[in-house]
Amino acid sequence: MTHDLRKHRRFYRRSWKRLLLGVSLAALQTVFLLPMPLLIQRVIDDAIPNRRRGEILALAAAMVALTIATAVVTLIARRITLGVTKRVASDVRREVLDRLNRAPRQFHITADQGTLHEMVVRETDRVDLMTSSMLADLLPSIVLIVGMMGVLIRIDWVLTMVTLVMGLGFGLANRYLLRYIGDRYERYHQALETFSRGVLHLLRVQDLMRVQGARHIEERRTEDELEHLEDRAIARAFAGTAYQVTQQSLIALVGAAILMVGGLRAASGVTSIGDIISFYAGFALLRSPLSSGSGAIPTIIEGRQAMARLYARLDEIEPQAYTGTERVILRGSIEFDDVSMCYGDKQVLDRVSVVLQPGTTTAIIGANGSGKSSIINVLLGLYQPSAGTVRAEGVDYRSLDLEHLLQQVGVVPQVPFFFPGTIRENLLYGSENTKPDAVQRALTMSHAWEFVQRLDGGLDAELSDDALTLSGGQRQRLALARALVRAPAMLVLDEPTNHLDHATVEQLLAVLATLEPRPAVLVVTHDTGFLRHVDQVIRMESGRVVEPPGSADEPVRSGNEFSSSVPRARLTN
Repeated sequence: MTHDLRKHRRFYRRSWKRLLLGVSLAALQTVFLLPMPLLIQRVIDDAIPNRRRGEILALAAAMVALTIATAVVTLIARRITLGVTKRVASDVRREVLDRLNRAPRQFHITADQGTLHEMVVRETDRVDLMTSSMLADLLPSIVLIVGMMGVLIRIDWVLTMVTLVMGLGFGLANRYLLRYIGDRYERYHQALETFSRGVLHLLRVQDLMRVQGARHIEERRTEDELEHLEDRAIARAFAGTAYQVTQQSLIALVGAAILMVGGLRAASGVTSIGDIISFYAGFALLRSPLSSGSGAIPTIIEGRQAMARLYARLDEIEPQAYTGTERVILRGSIEFDDVSMCYGDKQVLDRVSVVLQPGTTTAIIGANGSGKSSIINVLLGLYQPSAGTVRAEGVDYRSLDLEHLLQQVGVVPQVPFFFPGTIRENLLYGSENTKPDAVQRALTMSHAWEFVQRLDGGLDAELSDDALTLSGGQRQRLALARALVRAPAMLVLDEPTNHLDHATVEQLLAVLATLEPRPAVLVVTHDTGFLRHVDQVIRMESGRVVEPPGSADEPVRSGNEFSSSVPRARLTN
């Protein structure tokens, strides 16, 4: 936990001066409050017995002025301190999001999305509340308590010792109560995380649930999770309430002890009535910081638990595969040189050597699991080879600014993703600097312009999450338009005939062949119905490139019966 606090402390480096100012103002607040018990003692023991009305009014005015000054300084200190803590919270969230954006694809595939969402939103919020409570509540309270104890010692050291001894005893008892609270908070968090994952699962499984007639399964699962969460929520809330009630009761007991011991001392003539009243007034001034400081403890406990989970999760994220900075103008030249790759212990590419040339159309064919998609993943930098080298325009991927390179590539995946927003916003995502007429041109090339015009709003028609209101073919055409709108130097089509008919794909390839400059096109497919339009065929089997035997006019077989005549290029392996 201490290690996590050291990690978190670095976020305060650029704001330490403002934080120091906030703490200094909190100390100044203490300075304003410290004279209050002494002024009360002066009124009781001196001004009232001697009937000095002017002095009484002056002392009362001084107390009013100190109270107002304390309030003003407190507000300023809080504003400064909270400004620092909220900036730190933003910096923490910024780093978490940056780490997630740069994390390898494998991390996002294996990580639970509900847990990641909880980490970014809820855990960072708990850490924010913890630091706010520490700096805006607990720290000023400690400063005020320490300063006021010095004043109370001056008034009556015996009563001060009684207060300290009782406070020490209560503090030891609180240790066990705080462990109880921490345990209840952690159990509640685990139940909430389980419920959060369950809700995400329920939203994703709606279609399957309906077609399988399995609503009763989901209802039973969610009911169990809700009951478990309810039990944990009650336990957490009761623990927090019990802590607050206990602290208030302990403070009241200390106050009663002060009156009892002080009353006996005054009755014995050891101390004056003014001393007792001023001491009790000083203790009364401590009630607020004691309540505020003790009230911050549960929030701090929950925040430290969240901090431990947050940094443990961040430590699991490996650095991104490619961190180069060299930029190249892509013309379509990509080379795989003896590339191998594994998913865990499974080898999916085995010494693949392929050259994609500018202005040419290449098809990768093969059965499911043959390694076709793995080639795309490596080409797009989603995975780094375990052996071999990938080059773009002769430059090693490890030296390249990969984000800049991919801005010159258009990709049409098998299952395209669309976010809630307009068609225009989805098409221009990542291509914001595209010329205005490029959108319509891309829609025309993808045969999507006609149906987009029919939509209410046209290009400004709102899409739902994943554009589920559109057909599969319409989504695929929009994905194709998004890839074309940036006039890519290379276009990657992953199983285009899954949602587009052969005629549409053939028309697209024919149109692309007429463009100047002509983009390199990589088509990944198990269907050879349109391969007469390609310049090069790469056949994959079990992660290897296999040069088909026989003449160029002989049918190719790759898991399925391919019946088209396929032109072949010379490959290296």
